[in-house]
Amino acid sequence: MRRRTVLFMPGFRLALPDALADDLRPGGYTRLSRDPDGTETATKRQARDIAAFCREQGWPQPELYRDSDLSGWADRTAREDYDRLLADVRDRRRNVLVVAKYPRLTRNADHGDQLVATCKAAGAIVVAVAGPHPDWRKPRQAWNVVRRAILDAEAESNEISDRVMRKHIELAEDGAWNGGGVRPYGYRKVTTLVDGKAHTQLVVDPKEAAVVRWAAERVLDNGDSLTAVTRALNERGAATVQGGGWTNRTLKGVLTSARISGRREHRGTITATAQWEPIVSAQASDRLRALLTDPSRRTVRVAGVRARKYLLTGFLICGREGCGHRMGSRPSNTRGGRYVCSGPAGGCERNSIAGPPLDDLIRDAVLLRLTAPAVGEALRARGSADAPRAGLYAALDSISARLRQLGRDLATDTLPREVVLTASADLEAERARVQAELDRLNEVSPLDGLPVGDGEALRAEWERRGIDGRRAILATILDHVVVAPGSKKVNRFDASRVMPPHGPRWHDRTVEP
Repeated sequence: MRRRTVLFMPGFRLALPDALADDLRPGGYTRLSRDPDGTETATKRQARDIAAFCREQGWPQPELYRDSDLSGWADRTAREDYDRLLADVRDRRRNVLVVAKYPRLTRNADHGDQLVATCKAAGAIVVAVAGPHPDWRKPRQAWNVVRRAILDAEAESNEISDRVMRKHIELAEDGAWNGGGVRPYGYRKVTTLVDGKAHTQLVVDPKEAAVVRWAAERVLDNGDSLTAVTRALNERGAATVQGGGWTNRTLKGVLTSARISGRREHRGTITATAQWEPIVSAQASDRLRALLTDPSRRTVRVAGVRARKYLLTGFLICGREGCGHRMGSRPSNTRGGRYVCSGPAGGCERNSIAGPPLDDLIRDAVLLRLTAPAVGEALRARGSADAPRAGLYAALDSISARLRQLGRDLATDTLPREVVLTASADLEAERARVQAELDRLNEVSPLDGLPVGDGEALRAEWERRGIDGRRAILATILDHVVVAPGSKKVNRFDASRVMPPHGPRWHDRTVEP
């Protein structure tokens, strides 16, 4: 049977200043850095040790302050009970801080300085059950002991962090999975024994991989928004890895991860070909990453937001003299609703037009423009970039292999450190240049894949795409349409209200090769 370590000898008495000995108000603090299952077994053990120490000293039982699953090293970590304890010290409700070990209070030297300053100002002291136990009748030497213990704890944490970081870099450069956290969507974990040791790998999950491909196709080929695809996934009953419903953020994380293309990524940089199979091609992955991380892309962050129902919302401008407001949409008794000049930003409330016939008219104008020879030539030029892309992907693989070799050369002292660092910097610069060229070639246009030049096929593709895909095409080539005021004498749809000289107004550049 394993016996617990004795933290202090029976009969031991801590040397205290006279001002404290007659009026002790202890507070015990416990902290656990990692508590994924919420059992708090370590904090309970710390609390028992603190209570036993206070009994042995003949002190009152301390009030306990508990923080669980919180780091004592990171600057950004907020610890509610730690802050409450310091507040009680400042208010002189506590004058002795008791912990199992000094690093439970903090592993950050800056935080340690704040702790010491707070305690000194309030006339409080810090005691660690596991020691060391300084003579608090000599406060200068005692505080030096506390500071030294915190500095040692910070140095230990820094060393652990460096080891973990180096390990993650090695895994990234080798294309291996780091094995931490929840498994990634689209893959399942398979553990095998290699030389007597458990080795976990990622294997494509066919059912989830089909969902990833479907979502990628909806975004890239249909031009659907994340909101539309997320809603469709939830309607289909598809669950995330943890069994919950999909959100825009969750779906974006899956689709923008280089992992689904069989590539390893570390801190936003693709470092190597991964040791698992891809779900989508590298080209499709890069197009997804470029599209979904575009800062100009409008994203909806509110759960349950309604999808667009009207094709031309945001593209129409009221042509009534002195108005010029954007026109919105409004349901009506007729099928498809109407576009009206009104809304939170104001508007004359005196101009409206039937929705369905206007949608059809602008659709026909857009499709006619897409049959222009210049548009077809530009899109064919975009497609011809496949050969350069293949060469650039091969260059990235070569650069990653050379960087891994330099790492091995440094580890085995094959090359001097200065040579390795210089060569690595040159290769990183080359990798950034190649990746920037790939990003340029992989810029996504809603016009990609359209059968330009074939009127019937173009119309069929328009109908196949959802409302988001159609609006994405409009945003690429249409700037706005001015809707002139109607006439009371005309009780039907009047196409002349949106034809030249009123509109449509096209972008100067429909596509860029």
